[in-house]
Amino acid sequence: MKRVISIAMALLMMFSALGVSWAEQGTQSALPPIDMSAWHYDAEDGMYWQTGLPYAASPVDAERQTM
Repeated sequence: MKRVISIAMALLMMFSALGVSWAEQGTQSALPPIDMSAWHYDAEDGMYWQTGLPYAASPVDAERQTM
């Protein structure tokens, strides 16, 4: 599960670094920016992770529509 989350986060960071906003991809509104200071490091698996990031621009259930 951690690997899936890390892949999703890598994609989000890539889009963020390229300056591609969710609004440019056809959604109604942009997602909030990722807090780059909130990353955690898992030394056992050698990866960074972060939780609570929304993946829907207009979530129906904000508590459940996060990674």
